[in-house]
Amino acid sequence: MLAFEIDKTLLRLLQNGSEVAQHHAIVALKTFYELRGPHLVGSLESKNINLLPWQARHCLERFLLLDRSVPLLPQLQTFEDLIYKVLHSDSKLVLEAMQDLIPIIENAGEPSIRDMILESPLIKQLSELLQRGSSEHNSMKSQAAFLLMKLASSGGESCIKKFLEYDIIPDLVKMMQCSTIELQDAAYTALHQMLFGSSGVLVLNQILQMGLIERMAQSLESKSRKTREVNVHCFLDIVELGNKACIEQMFSLQVVEKLVKIEKASGGTSETLLGFIKGIDKCKHLSTAERRVMKQQVVRKIRASLKGHKFEFQILGAVDACASEGSKVGSSSRGKHKRA
Repeated sequence: MLAFEIDKTLLRLLQNGSEVAQHHAIVALKTFYELRGPHLVGSLESKNINLLPWQARHCLERFLLLDRSVPLLPQLQTFEDLIYKVLHSDSKLVLEAMQDLIPIIENAGEPSIRDMILESPLIKQLSELLQRGSSEHNSMKSQAAFLLMKLASSGGESCIKKFLEYDIIPDLVKMMQCSTIELQDAAYTALHQMLFGSSGVLVLNQILQMGLIERMAQSLESKSRKTREVNVHCFLDIVELGNKACIEQMFSLQVVEKLVKIEKASGGTSETLLGFIKGIDKCKHLSTAERRVMKQQVVRKIRASLKGHKFEFQILGAVDACASEGSKVGSSSRGKHKRA
């Protein structure tokens, strides 16, 4: 198999294949790696992985880092060495250093490592990389978002506070509006992980306080399908994590009406509208009464926006069923608590 360069064929599939083909390629590469790990290091080194789509790269990197027996680094380098390289003007050197920083960042839960990272210029440099404008810096911007996501996950609140200090959250929101699909995916994935992390409330508060939610609402009407998609996903995250004031702000920005417009153009699948209602059901910061009122408002807005449209009955049927189902689940849960 190595002689016929099947591993390289699988990597090409990951670069250019469909989602199904990419999934099968990842499974095959993992199996191949487990059987003949040391011989695959050349194919799976950072310069090849960096060319892959965001999700495939994330999946393979996590898998490779679990196997500490394979010498991914050509030589042991100190944290200071890697920081020096990240600050370098040579993009190839920067990308290599960023790749080598991943195992260190993953251990940022240890106080000594977290302090070392916080006291270094790493976070500031990653924030500056996010702001690079030309397309030749796209790989570095994507990798910077990836490292920040990992650091948020392992480093916790102290790292998130540092992100807020350097305005990393607005930079990620801005990246979601760009015209490069990989960067949009990278930015949304990073924001999603930060929002659902232990200090997600800090991230959400900055999104609301800086008016970033208004920019996201405008992007729901973008001509770019990808831009609409990542912003829809982010809104569904915010609904689940927000509170009454947050959802009311979405109402004032006509987010529900804009989601209906997207549904009309996509064939009336109801997916985003159902996601919005389910997000309200999952929201832990709403009382039972607030949840019921919020869902009623959503349904009224959907009904008014769909009046006379060919998908009116199709979408409303799914929306009404979803809203009532969520209410039944809530009532059932409250009944159990009372009996207990």
